[in-house]
Amino acid sequence: MSTPQTAPPRARSGPTPLLLLLLAFVCTLEGYDTACFGVTVPSLLADHSLGLDTGTAGNIGSYTSMGGILGAALAANGVR
Repeated sequence: MSTPQTAPPRARSGPTPLLLLLLAFVCTLEGYDTACFGVTVPSLLADHSLGLDTGTAGNIGSYTSMGGILGAALAANGVR
């Protein structure tokens, strides 16, 4: 009786440095728009010519999160 030949196990390679750099860059930019909006809201609210109140500013801040969710869903759909 003979033993069937099997392929030798392949060595696992880790992520390339370029991929790690790209992922670090994306993680750095994640949430940057929301942070910038949060910093500028007091100035926007102080300018009464815009007619912006706190409720509207909150809605605008929420739209950025919804846009992120929608973008992720569309990107996931495009990958398939």
